[in-house]
Amino acid sequence: MSLSFPVQPLTPVLQPLLHTIVSAELGEGAAMDAAVLARTVQTMQGKLLQMPRYMGMGIAALTLVFDRDGRRFGPGLFRDNPPAARRAQAQAWRNSRLPLMRDFMDFFGKMGIFVYWSHHEGE
Repeated sequence: MSLSFPVQPLTPVLQPLLHTIVSAELGEGAAMDAAVLARTVQTMQGKLLQMPRYMGMGIAALTLVFDRDGRRFGPGLFRDNPPAARRAQAQAWRNSRLPLMRDFMDFFGKMGIFVYWSHHEGE
């Protein structure tokens, strides 16, 4: 069963989240291909739609919680925070004592990197 709502509202969060994750993978000063990142965001949205409803909706809801949690690390939502605050939040979630937060970052970290490199190699 697919999600019963559009994933487009997640785009403002997914783009900076995946940018933060891919930037960490590429290393300091490495150039990121913006077109490949945009395709990665689109693919990840599609993956959420293909998931069983309980999983896709759970990840979508947790993505919105992640965005709101940005207020602990910067002046606003994750999507609006500067890169340093985004990196700090991503690291805090990766190292959280709560498995749900770690699993969220593992999902986007592993899947996001895989999708990014798949698109990158496809060019």
